[in-house]
Amino acid sequence: MTNQFLNECFQELLTQLEETKAAKLNPLQQVTTSLRLIKTAISRIREALQDYTFNEELTEIRLNKYWMVRFYALFIYQTECFRVMDSLPKGGVKVKCKHYQKHQKALQRHLQDYSIWFGYYKNELEIFDGALFRGRGADVLFLPESPDFFGHELPHCSYIFARFMAYEKLIEELELKVNPVKADGAKVYTHGLTWTGNKVNIAELAYGLYYAGQFNHGNADVSDIYRWLEESLGISVGSVHRKFVDLRRRNTDSPTKLLDKMREAIHQRIDEDLRYKPNRGIKLAKPMDED
Repeated sequence: MTNQFLNECFQELLTQLEETKAAKLNPLQQVTTSLRLIKTAISRIREALQDYTFNEELTEIRLNKYWMVRFYALFIYQTECFRVMDSLPKGGVKVKCKHYQKHQKALQRHLQDYSIWFGYYKNELEIFDGALFRGRGADVLFLPESPDFFGHELPHCSYIFARFMAYEKLIEELELKVNPVKADGAKVYTHGLTWTGNKVNIAELAYGLYYAGQFNHGNADVSDIYRWLEESLGISVGSVHRKFVDLRRRNTDSPTKLLDKMREAIHQRIDEDLRYKPNRGIKLAKPMDED
């Protein structure tokens, strides 16, 4: 059970969910389709696990603490989103804002009720991982009860962490729905920058940062990095998976044209700096040698 296989399953699922969202289905059809896709992806992994034996404890822990939490978080997130939007009252902005705040507080209350384990999750602690994410014998640690999702037995803490992850994401999104009302009339900072490069270069940056482990100690999703770049740059690029396919199609050139160009430009600038300012270059050489 390799990380590559699990990542491919996850990225493929994210692409399918994006396509479902773009299909403009009614809310019930969208959540039904999304949950079916998530169940199928999880079933695919469970089937691959049937004849699989974990040779190392850390491999099983990583599967249950990192990967399965992500899949089940998507399931919980889709369910909770539908619940929030399906109960959205008719009325103006203030009425809807109050509705979002009510659900936001309920989600936050859940995180507070399980603050000990939420702290374990947020601080990325590992001391109890052997008990929490291997088998189902962690009841001695007084974990809250968690249901089995469609018959797939996982450690209770996998479900608990998935709920934490889903609730955090939904709380942030509800905050974005509430904030425009609070900030009405407030000045908004604009940097005045416009992305004028090729859109596929954004995917190149996202995957470069992802595989270099530059966010959340290497635990961030490539899709989150991708969306962060989109939001920061004010541009919509589309499917993460499809852009990665575009990168692979650069057969005649390097698949990392932008990163190669950046690397070359920085090296050229350093070479010029050292060539024309030798004294400064000597000073720069010492910390580089010590690194």
